[in-house]
Amino acid sequence: MSEDAGRYAWSPAQLRQAIWLGYGGRSATALPTRAFAGEVGVSQRTVQRWLAGTSRPNPAHAARLRGLLTPPADVLARQAKDRSHLQAQLIAIRSPRGRAISAQVRAMGWHEPHRLIHLTHTGYGLNRLMVVILHSVKPAPIPPGWAVTAAITYENRPLALIAKHQILEQVAPWRIAVRADLLAKGRHEAWLDTAPPIDITTLPH
Repeated sequence: MSEDAGRYAWSPAQLRQAIWLGYGGRSATALPTRAFAGEVGVSQRTVQRWLAGTSRPNPAHAARLRGLLTPPADVLARQAKDRSHLQAQLIAIRSPRGRAISAQVRAMGWHEPHRLIHLTHTGYGLNRLMVVILHSVKPAPIPPGWAVTAAITYENRPLALIAKHQILEQVAPWRIAVRADLLAKGRHEAWLDTAPPIDITTLPH
């Protein structure tokens, strides 16, 4: 959990949604509160009171909730490491010797324009991002249930991915780890749609 995330407390509705999307249940109104309470280390009645809004988790329980429902620390660390690598790739691509960039970068087309796409899923109440190459014979498929709400073009893949990481940092308090059966790819990069809106078209590009 990031320091910024710790400053924000989920509302009862957000907690209910996070439990359903990240832990399990037939729906956001049919949650496995007893099993989840065992994971948190509290009684089922305590979780029910949190969801009803009649009590709030104390700091220790709030930290435990985020530990269970948000992206794991190793995932966040790997993403931070990836971002530092992107900066190095960007410098190599933009250098006067850019034509000497690695064969892998050129073969993958990372030096070509890419689009950062903002997606929403109204059924899940989630947002996520995709980065796709702009010039492609076959357009990247949009996952079922997701709708494009905005898109912005960057001159290369590292720039688009750096912008993606910047957005994920902005929405850190609202990120959750979605169950694999609901979102197989990018499940650690989604965030609740109750987060403040992000307009990706205003980002530098």
